[in-house]
Amino acid sequence: GLKKHPPESAEERRLICAPAVLRLRPFMAEPPPKFCVVIPCCNEEESIPALVEKLVPALEAATAGSWRIVFVDDGSRDRTARMIWELHARDPRFQGLRLSRNFGHQPAVWTGLQHARGECIGVIDCDLHNGNGQATMLFTDLTHAYVDENMGTS
Repeated sequence: GLKKHPPESAEERRLICAPAVLRLRPFMAEPPPKFCVVIPCCNEEESIPALVEKLVPALEAATAGSWRIVFVDDGSRDRTARMIWELHARDPRFQGLRLSRNFGHQPAVWTGLQHARGECIGVIDCDLHNGNGQATMLFTDLTHAYVDENMGTS
């Protein structure tokens, strides 16, 4: 069986007992950014650093710093939730939702979309399977073509 990752603090123990969705911080404290990226993740502690390293410079260039990333932790048993907390502590543009258990990829995406705020909202995989370049390219297409929806596949 899977070895359970013990909570590292009282705050994490409280979070594990929380209902299905938990926000790390309120999203509406400031005006919506130009682009918000929803990233569902489950046991992605190895993927998150590479994702941030590649995605943030692309977002900075495409939006002049007006971006937000909403991670949805879909019941991870590794350090994924802690890494999201640490990112948020460094930069509040990193937001997070933590599901109480693994509900699956599509429910995690739906949850992220329900909480995302931005002029444009995109969804990418944490492992960059569908690429960060594609997400920023879609944002550019949306802002220059004045369309309501654009969908891309890898």
